[in-house]
Amino acid sequence: MDSNCQILDCTLRDGGLVNDSAFTPDFAKSIVSACARAGVDIVEVGFKNSRKHFSPDKYGVYRFCDEDVVRSAKGGENVKISVLMDVLKSDADDLLPKTDSAIDMVRCAFYFPQLDQALELLDYAAQKDYETAACMMAVSTLSRAQVAAALQKMSSAKSLSTIYLMDSFGALIPPEVSEIALEYANACARCGKKFGVHAHNNIECAFANELAAISCGAQIADCTVGGLGKGAGNCPTELLVGKMRGADKSLPVIQAAQNLVEPIKKKYSCGNYSQYMLTGLLNKHPRAAMQAIAEGRNCVSEFFDIISK
Repeated sequence: MDSNCQILDCTLRDGGLVNDSAFTPDFAKSIVSACARAGVDIVEVGFKNSRKHFSPDKYGVYRFCDEDVVRSAKGGENVKISVLMDVLKSDADDLLPKTDSAIDMVRCAFYFPQLDQALELLDYAAQKDYETAACMMAVSTLSRAQVAAALQKMSSAKSLSTIYLMDSFGALIPPEVSEIALEYANACARCGKKFGVHAHNNIECAFANELAAISCGAQIADCTVGGLGKGAGNCPTELLVGKMRGADKSLPVIQAAQNLVEPIKKKYSCGNYSQYMLTGLLNKHPRAAMQAIAEGRNCVSEFFDIISK
């Protein structure tokens, strides 16, 4: 694998979709520390969303990532720090100038119809000297024409640093990822931007899909400790680190996965449950599966009848 590909761990962000970002400061510091010791290049410490849309009474501090929270999580570790802003749910004015912040990169998550608003938000972040990344979700639901149109518009955005291929529903398999990744890689090469990949594990292809994208030229690959993330979760950090940096480098992350993440996965029923597999196979958002599992509705035939309609 390309040793120059950067690894971005987003446990504290994607994992925050599991527990409403209610991590403790010690948990956050431990995740950042384990990733730093494992050679992870970038750690995403959470969302940078607005309190206008997310109540602090329900969501933890890693849903908002105020500056003191970010600095506490980073500690003295030598890693770059990113945050993610959900389009239409974030306030650009919440970003300090880069010179006053511990944040290095701002990413924006959005769906295809929200592309213009996302680029506007990222342009504002770039004006404050942050690296920027456009994370257009659910590429598996888009036509080739839509992907091409989005890539053209993102390629033309001067303030944009990185363009992400996002398999948000965990619906793709490696040959499909390779085909799409070549389009992303070629577009990024032409405009001088980085190409990133973010995969979910609904049909247990997240790791293989990220390797496929890296083989096609991806320069940043996302992952989470223990695979903790929305629904079935993500490509495990320990697996990606082990393959790209060496098995010995994965040990700090394996320990964090066992000691810190597994209790959360067990509490919230995260992982390779049949309901998540079915949403992946049907190329649907896993929210229905998340609700069914949370409510203890375990009859998969009934679940399939509901989501297939």
